[in-house]
Amino acid sequence: MMRSKCCVYLSALLVLPGWPACAVAQELKAAVTVRFDRPPLGELNRLVFGQNQVAYDPATYQDAPSHDRFSSYGAGLWDPVAGRPQKTVLELARRAGTSSARFPGGCGSHRYDWEKTIGDPAGRPHWRFGPDAFLRWCEAVPCEPVITLSYFAGPESAAGLVEYVNAPNDGRNPRGGTDWARRRSENGHPQPYRVRFFEVGNEDYHGDHRGVPSVSPEEYAEQFLKFARVIREVDPTVQLGAIGGNDSWNRTVLARTGPQIDFLVEHTYWPGWYDCDDGEPPAKELFRDILASPDQLKSRYQALARLLDETTGRPGRVPIAVTEYNCPLVQDRPLPYRHSLGNALFVAEMLRVLTQPGNRVHMAHFWQFANEYWGAVRGPVRPDEPGTWVRRPQFYPFQLYAEHFEKILLEVEVDCPRYETVGFGQMLPCTGEGGPRMMLSRNLLEGVSWSLDKAPGVEHRIGPSDIVEVHFNSNREANYYHASKSVRAEPRAYYLLTGTIRASDVAGGSGISLQVGDGRGWVATKSATLTDVVTGTQERRVECVYHTLPDASSLVVQVRRLSGGTGSCEVKNVRLVKIRPECFPAVPYLSVNASQSPDQGRLSLIVVNKHMDQPIHTAVRAPGFPAIARVQAWTLTGPDITANNEQDANPVAIRSSPVDVRDGALIISLPPRSCTALVVQGS
Repeated sequence: MMRSKCCVYLSALLVLPGWPACAVAQELKAAVTVRFDRPPLGELNRLVFGQNQVAYDPATYQDAPSHDRFSSYGAGLWDPVAGRPQKTVLELARRAGTSSARFPGGCGSHRYDWEKTIGDPAGRPHWRFGPDAFLRWCEAVPCEPVITLSYFAGPESAAGLVEYVNAPNDGRNPRGGTDWARRRSENGHPQPYRVRFFEVGNEDYHGDHRGVPSVSPEEYAEQFLKFARVIREVDPTVQLGAIGGNDSWNRTVLARTGPQIDFLVEHTYWPGWYDCDDGEPPAKELFRDILASPDQLKSRYQALARLLDETTGRPGRVPIAVTEYNCPLVQDRPLPYRHSLGNALFVAEMLRVLTQPGNRVHMAHFWQFANEYWGAVRGPVRPDEPGTWVRRPQFYPFQLYAEHFEKILLEVEVDCPRYETVGFGQMLPCTGEGGPRMMLSRNLLEGVSWSLDKAPGVEHRIGPSDIVEVHFNSNREANYYHASKSVRAEPRAYYLLTGTIRASDVAGGSGISLQVGDGRGWVATKSATLTDVVTGTQERRVECVYHTLPDASSLVVQVRRLSGGTGSCEVKNVRLVKIRPECFPAVPYLSVNASQSPDQGRLSLIVVNKHMDQPIHTAVRAPGFPAIARVQAWTLTGPDITANNEQDANPVAIRSSPVDVRDGALIISLPPRSCTALVVQGS
C-alpha cells in the first residue's frame, strides 16, 4: 500500500514540506519511507504476472488454411514440427516471470473446436497448437494454465475438454461415449494435466462475432449453471469463473450463479479507447492522464469485491480474475503507442495495483504475450523464418518484477510533487484533495421534446408525462436509436444522464439503455456513453456520466437497443445535468511498491516517475531495517514517452543506475518517464 503526502505541482513554484521553495526548473525532490517497522501487508501473489497466449488467428476466428500462424505455432511459442516449445520464446516467458497463461485467448474462443486440435498433427495441419501443446508449454515454463471454454459450443463440449485434460486414464470412462482420458494417453500424456482454472466463455455479452449478436445476462447465467453441473461431474476440484461485464450484467449473473462460481472474470481495458492517428492530444498530455488512471481501479475492484460478497453469500471468499488487461491504444500514427515506453509505465502501474491484497485480484493476464497486434515480444513465428525476437517496452516491467521484487509486501509512504488532470475516458478528474460529485445546472432536457424517427420493426410513441414507449415486434436484428433529444453543451465538461427504464419481456438481443454522446453523432466522433442495460421484465433507474470533447458544442440523448429482439419498454424521468464529477486527489509523480524477503534481510522497491521531463531527487528510508551492506538499481526508460523498439535496437531498455547511501538513506535521481527497481541488502 502506498500512502502519499504530496504538494500540487502546477507551473511556477513548488513547495514541499521539509524543503525550501524552489523553482520548477530546479530538481524536484521526494521522500520515500518504507514501513519496515510495521506489520507487512501480506504475501505477494505471483499469479498476477500472467500472460495471454493466442491459439487462433484473429483475422478469421475460425479454421482457414491461410491463417495458421497462431493456431499451429502459438504466435511463436510452439514448434509443431519438432513438437516442443520454441526455446527463445520459452526463455523470454521465464524472464518475464510468467506465472500463469491463458488459452486459447479472447474472442477466438467463442467457436473454438478443441476436438480439431488434438491427435496426430498430420491430421490437423492448421490446428497444431492445441491444448496438449499449450499445456506442455506451461509445464516447460512452468506456469499455471487457465483455459477459456467455448460458451457457444455448449456444456457437453466443455465437459469433454475438462475430461480430456484432467480425468485419470483408468478405463472407467464414467460419462460414456469417447474415453477422452484414453485419447489423451494415446496422444502422449498418460497422466492428467490437472488444470485448476476454467472460464465459462469470453465477453459473451457481445455475441460470437458470427451469427449471435449478443447474449443476455439471464441467458448466460442459465447456461453457466449447466456448464458447472456437467463439468463438476467430471472433476469436482476445478475452479470455474463466470464472465463479468457492466454493473447490470454482473448483478443479474451473480444473483443467479453466486453459490456456483469460484471467481469473477474482469477485463480491464483502461482508462479508455484511444484510436486517433492525428497525434492529438500530444503524447505527453495523453500519457500524463493514462499514468494517473490505474489508482482509480482500486475503487472499481473493491466495488466488485463488495458486490461478490453481497450476491454470493461467501464474504471475502470469491476473488476477481483480471484475465485480460492493457491500455487500449489502438492507433499506429505517428507511432503505435501500445508498444511505447508510455504503455510500459502503464503496465508497471497496473502491476502495482494488481499486487495489492486489498483489491482481491486472484490472478491477472496481460493481453498479450507474443506477436499479434498487442504482443509484448515480437519475432519469427516459425522456427525457419529469419529474424530475431525483440522485447517491446511493455515486456520490461514484468522482467523487473520477476528479477528484483521480493515475496512480502510492505506499506510505503511517499512525500512528493503531484499533478492535476481533467480525466480521460472512464477516468475521473484528479485535483487537489479530491471531492464528491456536485450538480452545476438544472435539468437541461426540461422543455425539450423527443424526436422520433422511423425505425423498421419497431413501434414507438411519446406517451403522457414525456414517457417514451417502444415495442419491438420481431426477432430481426435491430439497432434502435430513433428516439432522441438534442441540447447545447460546453467543451471538456461533464454531464450526468439519469432515467428510469421499465422493460417488459425484453429478450433475444441486447437490453434497453440510455445513451448520451456528441451531437455530431457516433460515426463522426466515436464519442458516447451508455447506461447499464435493462432486460427481461423489470424497472430500473440507470445513469451514466459523459465527458464532452474539446470541440463539443452539442449533445444528443437517445433511447438505445444495440441489437434486436422482442419485448417492449417505457423510458421516463430522463434528466441531463451538468456536473462536477467525483474527483480523485491530485496524482503523485512517484508511485512505489515495496517488498521484503522472508528473512527480512533484503528490501525491494519498484518506483515509477511519471514526470515527462524532469528527474526527481529521491531519498529512501526504511526505519528498523539493518545497516545497508549493498544497494543496486535498474531503470527502464527511453528518449521520450513514445519511444519504442520497433525499428532501432532497444532504445527502451533496462540499464543499471547509480545509488548513494547517506546517513542511512538511499539517494537516487529517478529519471523522467521511468520505472526503477531498487534492491537493498542489509548487513
